[in-house]
Amino acid sequence: MFFDFVSLRKQEIDKEINGIHINAVLIKKSSLVDFKATIKGDIALTCDRCLSDCEINKTLQCDFKISNRSCEDDEVMYEFTDNKIDIDFIIESEINAIKSDYFICEKCNDDDEFEFNLI
Repeated sequence: MFFDFVSLRKQEIDKEINGIHINAVLIKKSSLVDFKATIKGDIALTCDRCLSDCEINKTLQCDFKISNRSCEDDEVMYEFTDNKIDIDFIIESEINAIKSDYFICEKCNDDDEFEFNLI
């Protein structure tokens, strides 16, 4: 899903992608777009300790800015220099950020006898 940066004023999004629900508002303010969203759903993760596949229900609150040019502003999370805001890319990136975090499943978290030996 793409939105034109130049003509955007305000856009509300209520959409589901692969079981992940997004409710967002994009509001253009001068040369930046405010992106406020709630992303929630079941996310498939792999336990970093036992390598078992798990699903967790996660709710992520997003509040950042989008630019159509390179800038040094710390609040700008995404830059789309082609004037097309790619919502699917933003959602996928936020989900991948969750997946890249260190994750331990409930079984391993409750295991007090786990040992890790460095050789």
